[in-house]
Amino acid sequence: MTSISESFGLVLVEAMSCGLPTISYACPTGPIDIISNNINGYLVPVNDEKKLAEKIIYLIKNENIRKLMSCNALLKAKEYSIDTIIQKNIELFNNLLCKKRQHC
Repeated sequence: MTSISESFGLVLVEAMSCGLPTISYACPTGPIDIISNNINGYLVPVNDEKKLAEKIIYLIKNENIRKLMSCNALLKAKEYSIDTIIQKNIELFNNLLCKKRQHC
């Protein structure tokens, strides 16, 4: 992903859910919060087209690394599954209600 600014980067999670390692510019938010560099993909400096191309070529040429990162990408994507997000929202709302009740 070559965005220089991104709020979340849903496309990264979607790609990871298909088992794809991802490569993105390391903009201040979004990809840097999703990609674990060298684990499930790569983060490269913003606007460094040469480094971006190097990482793409590296994954193309290195099947074992690509497969390992693919497995890690699938695991990361599970953190954003609907069941996980619903549970996190329920916990958040319950915590907010609890705090509100304590201040009544």
